[in-house]
Amino acid sequence: MKHTVPYVDFCLECEHDGKVLSVLKTSITMDFDQQSPVYLQDLIAEASVSKAAELLQQVDTDGVSIDWELQVKNGKAIVWMVLSGFRVFNKIIIIGSSRKMHYDLALFDEMMQINNDQSNQIRELVKENTQLKAQLAKQQISH
Repeated sequence: MKHTVPYVDFCLECEHDGKVLSVLKTSITMDFDQQSPVYLQDLIAEASVSKAAELLQQVDTDGVSIDWELQVKNGKAIVWMVLSGFRVFNKIIIIGSSRKMHYDLALFDEMMQINNDQSNQIRELVKENTQLKAQLAKQQISH
């Protein structure tokens, strides 16, 4: 059963420096070129960039940082949003909401769904890799 957290406008998977690895969910306009690296700070209005850096630093240090009010670029507009971040293994998950939300079971349900989706993808890739190795071994034996 798929769970969704109400009022989540975007969810990003980032590296510790804010480099966006993937956009897990978005309902806002994120204007950026897919060819060049994008950082969380690129998606934040200039007035809030230093706060975004502090958010990332706190997540890197403490593993979590909740309820940072920042100005976020939404296409050509600037909107106030509440951002929170969580360290999951060696990545950082950044969640942005235009409304404050309760970070209780709903948030963790969403994070678990993301984790489950990623785990399923990893299992599928490992399975495909094993099958390809077996096919390659058969081809090498027959030659």
